[in-house]
Amino acid sequence: MHKNAIVSGGVGAVGTAIVNKLKSIDYTITATLGPGDKSENDAESKVTYQQIDLTNDVETKRFVEHYLARAETIDLLVLTVGGFSMGSLDETTMNSINRMIDLNFHTAFNLVKPAIKKMRDQETGGQIILIGSRPAINPQEGKNVLAYSLSKSLLFSLAEILNAQYHAHNIDTTVIVPSIVDTPANRKAMPDENFLNWVTPGELADTVEFIISGSGKKLRNTNFYLYGNA
Repeated sequence: MHKNAIVSGGVGAVGTAIVNKLKSIDYTITATLGPGDKSENDAESKVTYQQIDLTNDVETKRFVEHYLARAETIDLLVLTVGGFSMGSLDETTMNSINRMIDLNFHTAFNLVKPAIKKMRDQETGGQIILIGSRPAINPQEGKNVLAYSLSKSLLFSLAEILNAQYHAHNIDTTVIVPSIVDTPANRKAMPDENFLNWVTPGELADTVEFIISGSGKKLRNTNFYLYGNA
């Protein structure tokens, strides 16, 4: 059965892998681009790219309304947009906390809020997948990336609340929790690490495929821990 998906951050390393995976299993995808991002829109690829500032709730709501004008359903929402910053308690400022919350939480919340209303009204419900992080649930790792960890921790709470409120509407929210994702940005930031121990974007995409599969839908795991050997 043909389905529709929205993937935020569709040209990032993780977003690209997920878009390609969904395309291979016959989803039609709308992928969001952040300000300044670029991508070639291949008309044969079943992927449409839309540039949008997801930190802006009004702009994001308008985007969902326009999306629904041309697509009958939102079957899947995958939120990959985020940011990272170092800093312990002594080094963390309110500006850095607000910036991380903007990038890691508001970009997800602003898209979930209007989209879930449509999912609630669909007989088929829908699925929401968030990308968490291990430092958000591991204080030993989180203490040196405080603003990042605090912002990511909000996604876990959001998932639990959404499941409590919307499970009866056949809407399930899952958080994939990677350790370190093997992206060019992370390799540049941590050049002395063993990249082979990290989780690849392809492995994240495979996890998304499992979560939305028949077997995955039967599980009631809010969190999927994808740590590799890191």
